[in-house]
Amino acid sequence: MDYLWKIALYANNTDVSMTAIQYLNNYYIGRQLDKEEEFVERCMSHLADATKEVNHANLSDEAPLLRIQRALLLLKTHLEIFRKR
Repeated sequence: MDYLWKIALYANNTDVSMTAIQYLNNYYIGRQLDKEEEFVERCMSHLADATKEVNHANLSDEAPLLRIQRALLLLKTHLEIFRKR
């Protein structure tokens, strides 16, 4: 599971990242809220870490910003799937 999180947030290829995001959402939604707290904690942890990196990164380093964007997209798509159910 840790590897799938890394793929979702760090992959160079956007399509690969989006596929990993879909797998993560399906996994956590399929657990009937058993793992919901873990999901939110992991998203928020990645957001916090990436935000710290933005504050200390070079202006040309966009990797932390991409991680923030992907983590927010992960949360957004998760909420959309959750609402549909």
